[in-house]
Amino acid sequence: MDDPRFVGNVELVEAALVRNEMEAEMIRGLLESAGIPSIVQSAGMFEGARHGFGGVPVYGGAQKVMVHAHRLEEAEALIAGTPLEDDVS
Repeated sequence: MDDPRFVGNVELVEAALVRNEMEAEMIRGLLESAGIPSIVQSAGMFEGARHGFGGVPVYGGAQKVMVHAHRLEEAEALIAGTPLEDDVS
């Protein structure tokens, strides 16, 4: 059985855990726009549609945004909106 933490020989690690697929896709788009490849995986907590605040459907439940292990620090800094120390002038 394949280990979902690896794609080829590259280890994937969790950069963010969010409430739903919409939030995960927003973060994935932010990372991709900065050149950081990422994927979204179900956190396995809930499956299918759920109704969130105001009755708005929330699909897929909690989601993990996964990045290559060597890009984790960069991804976390971008998600947090904080530049890396090396990037501060």
